[in-house]
Amino acid sequence: DAPHAMPTSVDANNSDSLRLLRAIAENEGRASSEYAKLARMSPRKATALRKQLLEDGLIRATDVQTKARGRSAIILTVTDKGAELVEDEATHPNGGN
Repeated sequence: DAPHAMPTSVDANNSDSLRLLRAIAENEGRASSEYAKLARMSPRKATALRKQLLEDGLIRATDVQTKARGRSAIILTVTDKGAELVEDEATHPNGGN
């Protein structure tokens, strides 16, 4: 057993997920639609990855009603588990190998 192994589908081999997670960690509290551009990926891909990050417990999504009509904004923040993964990736960019 590796002491820092986390059972998630996001790992050092999934650079797109990590890129999105890092964009969220570095720009917390923005509307979810902004992160695709920040992570330099298509909105469709960012949405799919966001769902996976939510399922893995790495980010939190909060609906916030805006003054504008229509859908509420979804604000994303990183969980402690997600922050730890981003920190580990910054410390060991190639998975520690």
